[in-house]
Amino acid sequence: MGSGIFLYAPSEVFDVPVHADRLADEGTCFSTISHNVRYGVATRHLKESEVSIEQIAAIAGFSDPANFRRAFISWTSMSPAEFRRFQHR
Repeated sequence: MGSGIFLYAPSEVFDVPVHADRLADEGTCFSTISHNVRYGVATRHLKESEVSIEQIAAIAGFSDPANFRRAFISWTSMSPAEFRRFQHR
């Protein structure tokens, strides 16, 4: 793969260019891409698996489940557990 920063997600590797000007030309930045990947990984696992929330936090790249919970609430206005219950109605 080319040079870049790698974000690891289940069965996927994202090669993200580190050139800030190139990202800016695309109207984004690395933190936005990182948040979008983490959000996508987390919501997919909460919807489609019975993996524990702590494991989903780790899969999404969070070293602390509490930080994952805070981030998830900021993204969705609900906790990961509430999101999972809502999806499984």
